Amino acid sequence: MPGTFSHSKLRTGPAAVYFKGACLGVTLGPVQWTPETLTRPRTTSRWGESNVDLIHTGDKHTVKMTLAENSIAVLQAALPEGLTEGATRYFGRVPGGKLSDHAGQLLVRPIDKDAADDDSEDLALYKAVVTACDPVGWTHENERAYAVTFEALIDDTKDDGKKIGYVKGV
Repeated sequence: MPGTFSHSKLRTGPAAVYFKGACLGVTLGPVQWTPETLTRPRTTSRWGESNVDLIHTGDKHTVKMTLAENSIAVLQAALPEGLTEGATRYFGRVPGGKLSDHAGQLLVRPIDKDAADDDSEDLALYKAVVTACDPVGWTHENERAYAVTFEALIDDTKDDGKKIGYVKGV
């Protein structure tokens, strides 16, 4: 059976990233989306440890990027459990706060589409929050940047099958 191919659907290039409607500025390296289907094995005595099925237990969607601009707006996204006063971002809270209080829409749009205000290839996570920030270095070899991982939370206001977000394609 011969395959069909469309080279016009290949995509290359960086992305603009928005969090809660604000642009997070220049990024370094790739912006990486990882959609995961979480499962547990179903086994039976008849087949021992062999899986007879995999049961869906949830979904985990993360977007990892390196935020290059040193600004309070970027730090507010990178360090959600903090407080901003003027030009200072403070951090260190009593444990137990809900990260959902800091969640917002994360929008990833190819740069060429962003310039044209074209949403035809958007990736959007309805409720996302930073759950990890890699070490930040002070060197003269590299930019001081924030490699962060946003994780999606369930949005109960959306229909089943649409509770995390969407990606558009052509």
